[in-house]
Amino acid sequence: MPPKKGGGGGAAAAKKKWWEQDDEKTTEWQELKTPEGLSYYYNSRTGITQWECPDELKTAEDFAKGGQWVWAPDEAQAYVAAKILTSGATMSVQTEEGQTFNVPQKKCFPLQWASLQRVVADLTLLDDINAPLILHNLKKRFEQDKIYTNLGTILISLNPFFRLPLYGPEVIKDYQEKGLRDMPPHVFNIADNALKGILDSPENQSIVVSGESGSGKTEATKQCLAYLAANAGSSLGVEQKILLSNPILEAFGNAKTIRNNNSSRFGKYIEINFNRDKEIHGSKTTNFLLEKVRVIQQTVTERNYHVFYQVCKLATFCMTS
Repeated sequence: MPPKKGGGGGAAAAKKKWWEQDDEKTTEWQELKTPEGLSYYYNSRTGITQWECPDELKTAEDFAKGGQWVWAPDEAQAYVAAKILTSGATMSVQTEEGQTFNVPQKKCFPLQWASLQRVVADLTLLDDINAPLILHNLKKRFEQDKIYTNLGTILISLNPFFRLPLYGPEVIKDYQEKGLRDMPPHVFNIADNALKGILDSPENQSIVVSGESGSGKTEATKQCLAYLAANAGSSLGVEQKILLSNPILEAFGNAKTIRNNNSSRFGKYIEINFNRDKEIHGSKTTNFLLEKVRVIQQTVTERNYHVFYQVCKLATFCMTS
């Protein structure tokens, strides 16, 4: 029989006192942080460690992001994260902003939504190394003014097109004295590894700087040379002559293009020679692949090499003075 109203029924008797209640959810999972601030999860009972947030720690927003996700092609952003609404050869998908559209399944890449929350300094730490996730990671770091990202021993750099406090004597000193510290990705790390390779072994070292027009190759080369000059030095100041030769080479090989006002239209191979005291004692620069046709013909809105206008300016100045 159900208890009488106002009586001491089983339901009332079963009700715990306030001091007997345990409102805290217990879980075997713990959220931990890497030195870079990335969240990962540890199970204290099984000892399992994983990047994926376990159900016990998921928020309502996390559960709302459940389901299957893909990287869908996008004209403006290359790829966007989208949740699958209906499957098939042509899928209906929805972006995080709520935009719904159809896309061929074969043009999509699989995606774990939790991967979007992990922005790493080294792309080898990504859950899946594919073009969309790499672009997403680089974009998120770029938005934080982190223009350098490692891919193992390869450094990826993005041109911010404005000055950042990433260089100078103090920063060089930090990377020089890093010891066992893990420094953030930087072109100075590349130069430092090459310099240590020269100082610690008889093997020659090479740094390859490659990229599209306007990507920052010239600046990266300058910073590598600045790091070598600051750390190796020379008894006769040869390293300063190497640095001062760069603007001259750029005048003869750089020009305004459609994509960049100061684009290198030549390739160069620079050799830095060290003596037995591990000091810089010489340098040799070999220019190749110079775009010679630019001397006599330029595309509309593009210009000849900088030196042409500098010589014309000087000639005008000499004639008027």
